[in-house]
Amino acid sequence: MTIAPLDFMATATSRCNDRSRSPRQNKAETEKPKTLEQKNDPLCGGPLPLGTPFVEGLHRIRQRANTALTWGSETDCLIRRVCMIIVVEAEVRPVIDEYGLRKNPTLTNELLGMATAHSGTIGSFRLDVLQVAESAVYKRHYSGPTQSGAVAALVAKLIRPDLVINFGTSGGFPEVCKVGDVLLADACLFLDRLRFKNVTAFEWGMWGGNTIRADKLQRDLGLTTGTVASQIQYSISDVQAEIVRTTPIACVDMEAGPIAQVLNQGKVNLLVLKVISNGIYRDNPMKQEEEYHDNRAEVSRVATETLRRLLAYLDGKRVSDLGGVPTSVQLPDERVTTNEELPHPSDETERYSGDAQRYALRGVSADKGDVHAAIKKMDKGLFPNAFCKVVPDLFTQDSAQAVVMHADGAGTKSSLAYMYWKKTGDLSVWNGIAQDSLVMNLDDLLCVGVTENIALSSTIGRNKNLIPKDVVAAVINGTAECVANMKKYGVSITLTGGETADVGDLVRTIIVDSTVTARIPRSDVIDNGRIRAGDVIVGLSSSGQATYETSYNSGIGSNGLTAARHDTFEKALAMEFPETFDPAMRPDLVYSGNVGLAEPVQVDMHGSQIAAGRLVLSPTRTYAPIVRKVFQSGLRKQIHGMVHCSGGGQTKVLNFVDGLHVVKDNLFPTPTVFKLIQKNSGTPWAEMYKVFNMGHRMEIYTDEATANSIIDISRSFDVAAQVIGKVEVAGAGEKKLTIRSEHGRFEY
Repeated sequence: MTIAPLDFMATATSRCNDRSRSPRQNKAETEKPKTLEQKNDPLCGGPLPLGTPFVEGLHRIRQRANTALTWGSETDCLIRRVCMIIVVEAEVRPVIDEYGLRKNPTLTNELLGMATAHSGTIGSFRLDVLQVAESAVYKRHYSGPTQSGAVAALVAKLIRPDLVINFGTSGGFPEVCKVGDVLLADACLFLDRLRFKNVTAFEWGMWGGNTIRADKLQRDLGLTTGTVASQIQYSISDVQAEIVRTTPIACVDMEAGPIAQVLNQGKVNLLVLKVISNGIYRDNPMKQEEEYHDNRAEVSRVATETLRRLLAYLDGKRVSDLGGVPTSVQLPDERVTTNEELPHPSDETERYSGDAQRYALRGVSADKGDVHAAIKKMDKGLFPNAFCKVVPDLFTQDSAQAVVMHADGAGTKSSLAYMYWKKTGDLSVWNGIAQDSLVMNLDDLLCVGVTENIALSSTIGRNKNLIPKDVVAAVINGTAECVANMKKYGVSITLTGGETADVGDLVRTIIVDSTVTARIPRSDVIDNGRIRAGDVIVGLSSSGQATYETSYNSGIGSNGLTAARHDTFEKALAMEFPETFDPAMRPDLVYSGNVGLAEPVQVDMHGSQIAAGRLVLSPTRTYAPIVRKVFQSGLRKQIHGMVHCSGGGQTKVLNFVDGLHVVKDNLFPTPTVFKLIQKNSGTPWAEMYKVFNMGHRMEIYTDEATANSIIDISRSFDVAAQVIGKVEVAGAGEKKLTIRSEHGRFEY
């Protein structure tokens, strides 16, 4: 919990600096009459500075803290019961209300009234929120530690949950953490139970207990790690300050130490999360009090949002999943040995709901849930389930015709192009950005059946101080070259002009967008509302080199580039190119990978290498020549739906189906670029499938006979194609996606 900064005591002036004095001599000194200042300092009798034996004792404490303790790993079942011990309700109350947790008088009674219980079910587990010392009879700031320890003992004895979470806010040491940081504790100590009779007494007086291994959870939720120490107040003596520096200790709360000590004894798994509410300043107690009050609203918001993400993350997890080491990325020339016959490492389904978490931490949404909510009640056009909105032909008023108008762009891929161009002087990367902007529109049109007579308008917004005319010319010429290339394959696009705006106040570098418009007979529209149980799904590969491409394509596309850029490339780029990212982004999420832009990456079995920057900048592949030939072959009417796996990755189809279970169980091998991203970020594979296309960016839903014809046509363009899944019946009003892959089985 947060301890309001109370009774900040002056540091004792007495000093016991003579290390030659024995503990008995020190004790004798402390038994002399004390001033009020000395009485208020519980450590005035301790050695200062710490002698070598005590420093070594702190090192042993650190070693113990670095060893996580997890129980029940021999069975390792799904997390079914979670208890959360809190002292202050404010940060948790919104979540209690949101999930409909109800007061549980039976459990409250079993806890002897020392905690008020709220209980309910969240996804796959039951949650009991236990608020310690709610009754007004207790002075919360002084009963918190004892009550928390007692409640922890009852939890260990009566409930035996799979996991206990101690959650709340605490004061942090500015050298280690800052206000608003969310700290995942690696161990819990005591800072006010110091004993200096001997080193053993010192060590065990400080020691609280271990938490479970949760390094995967820490990475996935973007948490910081550190050690928490418990005491009643924030006042820090000279001795304690030296202990804090040497250990080191990140923050101070009241209850984590006793909770950890009891639950370790009871062999119950423990997680401790603390949101830093204020700094601890020994020489300026008023500052910490002001920080505490000034930041209460924002800290409460961060705490509540963290708790929401944590509970969503635990759904469907095992305790071991929280500490799992990221799967080692195997490049194409490596061999993976396994005793499993199945192509995935586990039969246990990982259930995934909500937005991609690491992506969301960067201020980006993979599924654009807020956007879909905003347009939920808007008119969806003539074909409500079509991939793009289709409206009546307002130009000719022909009732047999329809119009599709669509806008999209290259997104933040242009930030990567900017860095690569600045580092290498290679202007050709801007041709690729022009293609990205066009194809993200063109391939959306393919999904409703449009392959010709398309009007294109381009928009460039730039910071003129950073983006010169040569870059603008490269983008414009790149668009024209792409249009000319498509014309060779019967995909007719007409350039209608556009806009280049100098908007340095709004755009940090450059943004490249396009708008396309086309007419189509209503009878030719591909309507995803026709997707049905019994359909098979043809996937068209996103990587390799098609006959209409001039070089190898990594398959990256133009969605998920915020994650790809920051998760893959090295921190040095943040210092060199601060104009390429949002300054409000958390520093640990900015260019958090280890790869240099020019670092070579092997992309095939023959040892071919491509610079990492170029690999991630591969222009978005279009499938227009393939789809046009499919339509020309008379297969249009046999196609029940088409999905461009852009934003939302492999989960995109869930926007267009109802009452259906989409099963993808024969996916392409994961392309090198996505392995590179996952290896550097540790992003869960379940989230990778939600952000990136992971190997195929176009899906066609049809019958088996038509599927074979589409596959043959695609392969004639040197684009790999295969049946990657099927569609089954789901419950009425339900929709579900199951991915069974080399990385596991995931349910959305």
